[in-house]
Amino acid sequence: DYYFANGGAMRTGWILEPEGWYYAREYGTIKGWLYLGNLWYYLDGNNEEYPGLMVSGQDKVIAGEKYSFNPNGDMRAGWYMSNSGEWYYYDNYSGQICSGWKYVNNNWYYLDPQDNNKMIPGGWKKFDNGYYLFNSDGSMVTNWSYVNGNWYYFSSDGLMRTGWQWIGNKWYYFYYENDSHGGVYGAMARATSIDGWQLQTDGSMLTDKQAEMSQMAQAYNSNTNYLILVDRAACKVAVYAGRFGAWNNIMYWDCAPGKSSTPTVSGTFTVQGKGYYFDSGSARCYWYTQFYGNYLFHSVLYSKYNGSLMDGRVGIPLSHGCVRLQIDNAKWIYDNIPRGTKVVIY
Repeated sequence: DYYFANGGAMRTGWILEPEGWYYAREYGTIKGWLYLGNLWYYLDGNNEEYPGLMVSGQDKVIAGEKYSFNPNGDMRAGWYMSNSGEWYYYDNYSGQICSGWKYVNNNWYYLDPQDNNKMIPGGWKKFDNGYYLFNSDGSMVTNWSYVNGNWYYFSSDGLMRTGWQWIGNKWYYFYYENDSHGGVYGAMARATSIDGWQLQTDGSMLTDKQAEMSQMAQAYNSNTNYLILVDRAACKVAVYAGRFGAWNNIMYWDCAPGKSSTPTVSGTFTVQGKGYYFDSGSARCYWYTQFYGNYLFHSVLYSKYNGSLMDGRVGIPLSHGCVRLQIDNAKWIYDNIPRGTKVVIY
């Protein structure tokens, strides 16, 4: 079929007739699929009354497959919101409506086959293997999430975790369903004891030594929101965040305090000056933080000549009185602990 203008010239491109749109090229009107401007259109050659009429605003079965077309005629692809506000997803290549899990722009979504393939618009969903949580935009939650006053943890596959979980180098406990310890199913346990292990108010588990130090820490004030304790006998440094009576242990490191002939001073002090490095003989110590006179937190020993590690030992008393730390931990104190922070050494 051909279309001609009033002057007799053959018309090409989109052609609007009273019944709708057609598309023509030099060899006649198109029938079937048309890819134009990164969109797919369908010109219905089986329309007995209007062969080649563009399909628009409806669903249509073509070669045994169901497709949906927007009012302007383009095949639905990607996200589509219905008039009633539900979201659906159509495959960008096949045009088929998607069902089940779909990965889009670095997020997972669930298009519920039990609910006409609608996207779950947020909230909890129970699957055979457990519970998942979805954001209000439909994306699946991973990592930590705070819901109705409780913290939950979701692994990278979206599954809500329960029981003991190792997260960020710390242990946490999440209540099982009908847990003998009580608690909301899936919620993180806080400020309690589980299986004999003490949990802080932030949920992280304390080892026996950490628990002992944390109990001691609660009795101290600090002029900042941080507090540092050093146990010389155990060769441990514990850093706390919070306030009097509510300190949470956020860092816990091995250290090398002073040896018996040059012990680290004991008592209560405050953080004072800081610096990038100082030299002692052939050694260089980085990221020092002063807490009393010449007593410092600083890195283990490096060569001041070539930067190589001279003595990286921690966990034993061997310094001249300062508190040695692995370089990253010394830098953490340098970067994060403000002047005026209380330091308790015992």
